[in-house]
Amino acid sequence: MLEGFSYLQNVPNRDQITSMLDEMDRAFRIGKPYYRQYARFMEECALALGVPLCNWYAQVLALVGSGGLPLWPRIQMHPRDAMMLWLTRKARGQSATSNWFRPTDALVHSLLATDLTGAVAADIVLPYDAFYIELPPDILYALDRATGFHEVRTVIVAMGKIDGSLAELARRYRDPKVGNRLVIAMVGRPNENSVSIVDDTYTYNSYYIGDPMAPLSEVLEMNQHLERELSQLGGRVGNVEVNGFEFREISIRLVMNLCIYIAEHGFRSAHEEEIKRLESGPFQKRKTTKQRIRLLKADRLFEIGSDVVIDPELREHVRTTGSRAPSKLSYRVLVRGHWRNQACGPKRSERRRQWIKPHIRGADLPTPVVGHSYDVK
Repeated sequence: MLEGFSYLQNVPNRDQITSMLDEMDRAFRIGKPYYRQYARFMEECALALGVPLCNWYAQVLALVGSGGLPLWPRIQMHPRDAMMLWLTRKARGQSATSNWFRPTDALVHSLLATDLTGAVAADIVLPYDAFYIELPPDILYALDRATGFHEVRTVIVAMGKIDGSLAELARRYRDPKVGNRLVIAMVGRPNENSVSIVDDTYTYNSYYIGDPMAPLSEVLEMNQHLERELSQLGGRVGNVEVNGFEFREISIRLVMNLCIYIAEHGFRSAHEEEIKRLESGPFQKRKTTKQRIRLLKADRLFEIGSDVVIDPELREHVRTTGSRAPSKLSYRVLVRGHWRNQACGPKRSERRRQWIKPHIRGADLPTPVVGHSYDVK
């Protein structure tokens, strides 16, 4: 199984990494999801290779090229592999383990129908410098020319930085701007056309974050002409196929909206209720119960949007229009959400970011046939 990871042939913990690959391969053969295991595998690879916690992935490329990583013999690593190792090393470096955020289906569909209007670069406050988002099923699909559409369940978000000492190094990899960079990687898992667990697809984009008061819509506009943006393949949002530009715009808008939502509404452990039940239950003093509680507390999986409820009609609009709104009001239509700088505090002298949720407009107009209705909570 290491054929797809040639740079791991001589790592010290090769047996452990091979065992993880075999376990994921068994899950792949029976169609069982393993995206969290795959992320942990990449983290272990980064640790085994000695990938440092650095500001920008070009430093990893430079170390590989100079033989600075503890590899023997020297190897050549594809820039995409270096990017993924850098991202997962940053994610693992935030705490004893990585941090996963699991938004609800209702929240994701609502944020897909929310614009970045009213939000500025300073509103992108990450809960950690690097973390994972575990998307609900059947929402985003990345397109691969060889194997078709791959479902995106894993998104890696990180904040990088190119400072003065890295400027020349970054220019060699077509990243010319010095400053903070928001990095988003969309990982599409293997599909029915894949022949192995490494036959997947992923894309990554980096976004220069300059003026903190710049509207986020301008941040997207400023970054869209980078070569890596132009080369991105298309995808699918719900039931709608979109080109590379639109898939990039929709996915980055979703991630930025999620970051703003997390900063405004916070998050809680996905195991909170079970932990409370075990700690107050009749078997709380048992060794097995205490061990289970410790494992649940160590699993840094956070839930967001559990109180968000979405109108089934709004959800169907998102899935059947790719979250676009029609130009004419011939039918009941989706009015997209946005962010408002809401006055609050003493004498309304303070401001906080308020989410204005999307909704359906035109109650007296006919409803288009958009598919089945779902009760989503």
